[in-house]
Amino acid sequence: MPAQSKNLAFGHYYVTWAGYQLGWTEGPVVHHATLKGQTVQTDKFGDSDVDAIYTGLNLTVDIVLKEWSQIQVDTAWPVDRTATSGHGASGVIGRSMWDMADYLILTAKPGTPAASIGPKIRTYYKAIREPETTTDTAFGTNERDLNVSFKIFPIAGDADGYTLRWFTDTAP
Repeated sequence: MPAQSKNLAFGHYYVTWAGYQLGWTEGPVVHHATLKGQTVQTDKFGDSDVDAIYTGLNLTVDIVLKEWSQIQVDTAWPVDRTATSGHGASGVIGRSMWDMADYLILTAKPGTPAASIGPKIRTYYKAIREPETTTDTAFGTNERDLNVSFKIFPIAGDADGYTLRWFTDTAP
């Protein structure tokens, strides 16, 4: 049965990080959620997994930024955002990346199916460029697309402190 077009949420998103307007995305925003679990096995069934105990979740978001300005460069180089030494400096080694992380907000382009189906606005609470990833910037005659992978850290999800929350969606 073919997909019903009314359920396809096409549309670009506008990106804001740490209060900086980063501009429109190119292509999809890819949300990677990795469910973590401890495998349960019993000797009765050899090496067969019979269950898994949920132990957590890791989340990253990949975005291609189309617009090019100093703000996009700051996003790709978050370790020295507030330093007076300029870009290319290391910033202070040993800082908590959770403390350096900030809001990442995706807003669907008005008038698109993404804006009407949702999420209209997705807010990640603690986002920073993913550790151990490479951001390539081509200087030349081509467009300067900036591929950024964000690590999303959780915050406390409720008052009792036993749950975590990575993002919130605003419905259309």
